[in-house]
Amino acid sequence: MMYGYGVSHGLGFVGEIFSLVFWAAIIWLIIGLVRGGHHHGKGCCGGHSDEQRPDSATEILRQRFAKGEISKEEFESRIDVLEGKKVEKS
Repeated sequence: MMYGYGVSHGLGFVGEIFSLVFWAAIIWLIIGLVRGGHHHGKGCCGGHSDEQRPDSATEILRQRFAKGEISKEEFESRIDVLEGKKVEKS
């Protein structure tokens, strides 16, 4: 019989659990790097602030103005509302 040799390195059941947790953490880390490692400084773990999100309200307004969907006056008015410079009347 060979006690103390193998995956658990002589720690018995605790060693087996540690070994499983260790390898699960390594696999989780690799998957996390592959799936979310391409956000290029836009926050941690895929989170984005409002200024950095490509679909922020300001960016949507810019796109709509560029497409001609809204006028210059409407664009400027809505930007002012978003920036808190002007209160929109209902």
